Amino acid sequence: MKKSILLFTAIIALNISLFSIRSFAQWNQTLLDSGSVNCFVISGGNIFAGAGTFNDGAIYLSSDNGSTWISKSNGLPSTNNVVTAMIVKGDTLFAATENGVYISTNNGGLWTLSNTGLTDSGSPIIVESFMISENKIYAGTSGYGVYVTSNNGLLWTALNTGIAIESIEALIMKGDTIFAGAAKDGIFMSTDYGNSWDSVNTGLTNRWINAFIISGNKIFAGANGLNGSVFVSTNDGASWSDAGGLTNYTVNGFVMSGSKIFAASDGGSVFMTSNNGNNWDTLNSRTDNPFMQYVRAIAISGPNIIAGTFGTGIYIMPLAGAGLQVINSEESNMKVYPNPALNNLTIETPQSAVIEILNLQGQLINTFKANNDKTSIDVSTFPCGVYEVVVKTEKGIEVCKFVKE
Repeated sequence: MKKSILLFTAIIALNISLFSIRSFAQWNQTLLDSGSVNCFVISGGNIFAGAGTFNDGAIYLSSDNGSTWISKSNGLPSTNNVVTAMIVKGDTLFAATENGVYISTNNGGLWTLSNTGLTDSGSPIIVESFMISENKIYAGTSGYGVYVTSNNGLLWTALNTGIAIESIEALIMKGDTIFAGAAKDGIFMSTDYGNSWDSVNTGLTNRWINAFIISGNKIFAGANGLNGSVFVSTNDGASWSDAGGLTNYTVNGFVMSGSKIFAASDGGSVFMTSNNGNNWDTLNSRTDNPFMQYVRAIAISGPNIIAGTFGTGIYIMPLAGAGLQVINSEESNMKVYPNPALNNLTIETPQSAVIEILNLQGQLINTFKANNDKTSIDVSTFPCGVYEVVVKTEKGIEVCKFVKE
């Protein structure tokens, strides 16, 4: 489990009711009846939240961009069911719990254990992070390094040559290179799909890494804040520098919308940069909202930013509140088809636009300039999964998702 969870257990003693909606600044607390949310994953038009603390966890589903939530925990164990990480591959959802990895092929309707190989002397190995590369799913574990499956979780195999056998809190891929963020030993890099690893910590003054995101040629790493909160590399991990602006804040996760990057943090809630990390602005503070202090996870669904907290449930805020003019469906003339797409994707816009394709980890896959009202994009080489289309025009930003079969 992410270690900083244990630092804030006293917040539960506040006995804060989660059954009424509070509004502080532009954030609204939802009616989710779980105190702590550790992760999100988006599948089609749905967003799933993995929740829980102290052996008591659950999975929740929202189909209205985070406004309301229902339980989707059928098949999970009754104890040791805290959800630590989630990911989606095609039509299969993966959820890591204290009791092992579970999968669902019916949109969370039923979960079944898929943990072969992810055990030590019969006990389950806890997964802290997931990443997909083509047909493989990588898992960063708590104390056992990195594992991989190439058959949708039927069998997991360790990939730990050269990597520290400790908690791997974050995984991301840039080109053919995998980066792994560890809880004590910093960042490791693999150029052979995880078969061997090298330490890449030059310039890294804080070696407790919780999260990654990629923007253009930059890799951002979120740390625990004791000696730097966000680090950036512009040379594929060869060296790192402190991005500045978030000193002493623990960064737990990132998400991207267009050119803006959002960071979830303990002690400072949500931060945003619109200039690729040169400056960060806070979207919330303890003074604005004393109940929303420890943000564990962050996601974007439709017009909303969604923040999962430790101890106080889920908050949502319109992207427009963060300075993004998001065109609503009544005003939008954008069309994206076919959806799902196999080889080619067509995007129709009524005016010139910049089109960005991102995966659900926030990685920019490609950028196009559309001068005509119809743009055809070859997606035949994209790995199967869900992608985000961001269309920037003079009117504002339009965002939608498509599925690559």
